Amino acid sequence: MKLSPYNGRGKRLTAGSVCYPITTIVISSLLFICLFVSPAPGMGIKATYLYNLSDFDGLIPYNWARVYVDNGFKEVYVFFNNEVHIFNNSGMDVFEFFSEYRTILDLTVDPGGNLILLVNNGTTLSLVRCNYRGEPIGEIRRTSNPAEYPLSSFTEMRRVGDKLYFANLAGLRVEVFDMVGNFVKGYDLAPSLVDILSNKEMKEAIMGGFDVDSDGNIFFTLPIKGGAYRLNVDGTISAISRRGSGPGKFGVPSAIAVDRMGNVFVCDKLRCVVVIFDKELNYITEFGYRGLGPGNLVVPVSIAIGDDGMVYVSQLLRRGVSVFHLEYN
Repeated sequence: MKLSPYNGRGKRLTAGSVCYPITTIVISSLLFICLFVSPAPGMGIKATYLYNLSDFDGLIPYNWARVYVDNGFKEVYVFFNNEVHIFNNSGMDVFEFFSEYRTILDLTVDPGGNLILLVNNGTTLSLVRCNYRGEPIGEIRRTSNPAEYPLSSFTEMRRVGDKLYFANLAGLRVEVFDMVGNFVKGYDLAPSLVDILSNKEMKEAIMGGFDVDSDGNIFFTLPIKGGAYRLNVDGTISAISRRGSGPGKFGVPSAIAVDRMGNVFVCDKLRCVVVIFDKELNYITEFGYRGLGPGNLVVPVSIAIGDDGMVYVSQLLRRGVSVFHLEYN
């Protein structure tokens, strides 16, 4: 590991920023077709823009970054490729490390404060447990999965209590393991989508993002359908919303997240907004809107929500991670 100077957890002495170029054609195409819609009045939740994550040199111009909030230690992790930055809940960059692994696909934090990294070594996927400095202290080996649920090419991971949920976005699969790697349960979403997707759409469908609430309901988006859905614990599917240009509708839904009260937040890369629904999946409001102002968003691709009402939204065009605060009323 290559580490920045530090003095214990949360005491960072130097800072640096890294930005990665992105394909101009992709950005131009998405921005060209973004729709212009007027903000809808809030109906129970108001999101107020606060700042963008920065270090001592100013705004960190992340592109394609992933975000994770650890509510236990009140820290925010932003990661891309093999680099991880850690911020406190005031938005200060307190620590960073560079992993020896090629790509960090996702990360979470266990109850003891150790990191669990889902990493791609080039040919294999691994679950690596690290201390808060990013130093490996062990590996979680997934075991005892039945033949009908072979180990998949996971790309995202969530921890809910003592369970780890892994998503194969392209394979429309979610698999659950305990904290030591024992297989618990698997979900094949495809059979549940036959009444939602056409045969052609089924062949091309991938999840744009996924999340899991405290009850074990699985939330996911389907960009090809322009929709977001909830796989209920009883195996049924509930639609959250569908494609459209007005408030509460989706253009190209991507990341999805659930807050501690069950409200659902969906990033829309095309409309450049975050759309909010309540626990019963009713539309509440949306925020962001395409533009270059401080509170605007440009192709939001990742979202994380803290128990303190802080929302972190990663975007493109070197705009980094925007931070909003939620007011519930």
